[in-house]
Amino acid sequence: MSLTGWFRKHQRHMLVGVAVFLMIAWGIGPALRTMRTAPRSSAGAIRGERVTQAETMEARLSVEMVLRLGMLDFQRAFALRRLYPEARRDSLYLVLLSPFRSFVFPDGPRLSDDSVWRFLVLLREAEAADITWNSAEIEALLAGVFPDGKNLNASQYENYLLSRRFTDAAVTQRAGDIVKVLKLIALRRSAVLVSSAECWQIYCYRNERVRIKYVMLDGKQFEPLVEATEEQLQDFYQNYKDKFVGEGGSPYGYMAPRRVKVEYAMASVEEVKKDIKVTREEIDQYYRQHKADYGIAADTDSAAPVEISDAVREQIRVKLAAQKAEDEVTRRVDDTLSQLRSVSERYGNGPQPLSQYARSHGLDYHVVRTESGRDLVSSQQLAQLAPGGEEMAKFAFAEGDEELYFPMKIARPGEFTLIYQVLERSEPETQTFAQVKEQVREDYVKVQGAEKAERFAEKLCDQARQTDMETAALEMGKRLKNLLQAVGQTQGQETLALEVKESEPFGRSAAPFPAVAESAFALEVGQVAVARAKPPSYRVYVFETTERMPASEEDFARSEEALRSGTLMLKQQRALNTWMGALLSRAHKEERKQG
Repeated sequence: MSLTGWFRKHQRHMLVGVAVFLMIAWGIGPALRTMRTAPRSSAGAIRGERVTQAETMEARLSVEMVLRLGMLDFQRAFALRRLYPEARRDSLYLVLLSPFRSFVFPDGPRLSDDSVWRFLVLLREAEAADITWNSAEIEALLAGVFPDGKNLNASQYENYLLSRRFTDAAVTQRAGDIVKVLKLIALRRSAVLVSSAECWQIYCYRNERVRIKYVMLDGKQFEPLVEATEEQLQDFYQNYKDKFVGEGGSPYGYMAPRRVKVEYAMASVEEVKKDIKVTREEIDQYYRQHKADYGIAADTDSAAPVEISDAVREQIRVKLAAQKAEDEVTRRVDDTLSQLRSVSERYGNGPQPLSQYARSHGLDYHVVRTESGRDLVSSQQLAQLAPGGEEMAKFAFAEGDEELYFPMKIARPGEFTLIYQVLERSEPETQTFAQVKEQVREDYVKVQGAEKAERFAEKLCDQARQTDMETAALEMGKRLKNLLQAVGQTQGQETLALEVKESEPFGRSAAPFPAVAESAFALEVGQVAVARAKPPSYRVYVFETTERMPASEEDFARSEEALRSGTLMLKQQRALNTWMGALLSRAHKEERKQG
């Protein structure tokens, strides 16, 4: 059948198909165009109004310009300050470098959806406040980004922008939005002030002084009074068995840390130097090669007899001996290391015969051990017990077992060179009560001793309030002696009189005992209180504030302006952080598109 005949036969069906197609096209085409051109929300709502796709794109261009033109470069900021010393212009760029930078780029200066959103939040706020910009402000903002400051001519300026894919019109538009945001931040910052009363309050806090007299009680004095039953020790152990010492601030813990067994072989420069010989010929040759160092012209006859004073000859001998010792140490260690790695290539992963090769090359061999003889040591112990221990620990405690049996080298020029290898690792584990019972007992007794010291201090404090510190100390000293006599613990102690001491004047940040600092300033003269130090100290203080020395108004008058300046910066920064954080929390961010 011909093609023409086929069309005649099926023309009715084709006409129906064309009609259906046109109906669909007429209906869907406008809808597609509408969807393509209609504003879409890509970020959410700010100040109760939707953010359009167009706004987001413009904000992205502004943020991109800040980064691409290097506006956050601190060195350019200094250049700007020289070009435009006026306070208003200067302050705008400083706003860009500090509060603007920290808010818009909390994760560092890079373009991201979050940085664009944050910029939009500020821009909407600036527009709601009817903040505008002018050409002088844009000029001041952009001046610091040009390589030659004001020396750029129009052609250079245009080329500079084109190299960064910007036009003058685009830069002006984007800079206008940036200026509006910076002016908003500057206005909010300028509204924060510091009064003289605030400055005086801060100055007083920092410069007021007090003097105290005190009695110090040490928990150790009360440890003989502590009874530690098996049940009490078990309870104490249960509280700390799954903690490391220092974890969460706890001074107690019975988890054994990750530990390693490490061996090393070393050569000491000082030890090797003892066997080094330096010949007279070597000294003469060195002298000839370094004549200039000794005030002799380098072009003098090298074959002439060498006349060297004994002092210079000894100086050269010491220098050459040190060099030769350094070279010998390096040779011994490198030869040993080469043999070890050769063995490793042949026999695979396993302990290398370090001790065997070390002795054959004149190296001193050691296994790192604690004072008690344990050869499994923690990171802290390794750092303390082995030469180069801190560097060893970084490698020895790295994750993975592939570092086992792999010999490593550490060199300390002028001191030593060594090889070490990790032989074994043990993972953290809870030590059994039997393993740590004595440590548990020691810790428990310390804690209870401090508790008893504090209760005793409270009684001393009550008595001091009724009488005075000296009388109370004398009376309570006798009571403590009687308590210790009752448990047979006064041998060698004729008296346990508690000594009353007096401090020098001190401020809040320079108290002789941190435990008493704030409490002493909270007391009126003649008032008494108790303060307990935090572990690892187990001391308790009973103290009386005996004198308060107010801050000097004359000194304050001389330092007020400097204090005001520093205080104002901190206060303004806190206020800006609070305000910008509130703006961000009220804005509703989302990623849903609106048709």
